[in-house]
Amino acid sequence: MSKKKRAKLFYPIYFSVLIAAVAAIWILCSRLRPYLADYELSNPQYAAEAAMRYFETADAETFYQYTSAAHPELFQYEDKQAYISWMSALTQDASFEYNMAYSSDPDVRRYNVKMNGEKFGAFSLREKPASTQYGFSTWEFDGLETIVPEAVSYSVLAPSDAAVFAGDQRLSEENAVETDIATPWTGHMLKEETSAPTQTLYAFTRFFGCPAVTAVDAAGKACVVTGDEAAGFTVLFNNDDALQIETEARVREFVTAFSSFTASDLTPYRMLKYVRKGTRAYSIIENFDNQWFGKHQSTSVENLVMENVIRFTEDTMACDIHYDYAVHYSTGDEQSYPTAYRFYFVLRNGEWFLYDLEAIE
Repeated sequence: MSKKKRAKLFYPIYFSVLIAAVAAIWILCSRLRPYLADYELSNPQYAAEAAMRYFETADAETFYQYTSAAHPELFQYEDKQAYISWMSALTQDASFEYNMAYSSDPDVRRYNVKMNGEKFGAFSLREKPASTQYGFSTWEFDGLETIVPEAVSYSVLAPSDAAVFAGDQRLSEENAVETDIATPWTGHMLKEETSAPTQTLYAFTRFFGCPAVTAVDAAGKACVVTGDEAAGFTVLFNNDDALQIETEARVREFVTAFSSFTASDLTPYRMLKYVRKGTRAYSIIENFDNQWFGKHQSTSVENLVMENVIRFTEDTMACDIHYDYAVHYSTGDEQSYPTAYRFYFVLRNGEWFLYDLEAIE
């Protein structure tokens, strides 16, 4: 065969072989591709990396789903939003890493997850044997867990007749740690007529931060709450505004008389007209030593403040009085003495009479 004829036959044969080879490779790859895809599914690394995306994106919604199922006690008084806010703050700007951990189940692979180098949670993968087209096993996400906050206890000292709330939850007898706690008024009452108000100490626990502590008194009036999470909260007794208006003139009259009496400017006889007989206050006034006061030209009550007006019954009350006792001495000197008392009054025949008193800071 001549060279010319051989050359004419070479190119058709060459291209035919080339096309057949490409076709064979394409057919082989098309058949191998699903096989390789199945093989990749059998590698747990891909499933682990997919599971880690829950942590890397700080998916609080998914964390809540698993945490609420595993720890329902966390959500007895707190809700999903409280958890998500706590988790979002905890994972802000965090970095995560994972490593394989021991698993007692041969069908399960377990991985520990660290956040900023500290243990944060874990996730698991479960093997599904021969679950692909070509008989390979696959690994599927089997669940996760994260750290949960520890319970924190908070305390509230409140008037025993007040309704106390931690968030929307009213504290009940189950939260009462101690009842009938003495108040500043204890021991100063006329026992045959009434008893002093008491306080109750409550304790409650929360996981995702302290809720707002509020209270209302027996009349439904909001109470002032002082203190903080660390030291505990105190619900103050409400000032009886109506009683204060009703009694302020009488109390001011009494304070003026009492101040004059302590300076020997008013006789015991006239002072005792403001005091009920047979009471502790009557004995105090009868035996009061007011001879120590220096010579003076005049005295006056200034900057009088009446607060903590408490009605125990319809005819017994107490109030705190703060004032400056200004004294003009015969030498020309003037002195102002900060003074504070707690006075206890009883109502008789339409007038309030003193039956006990104590100095306060």
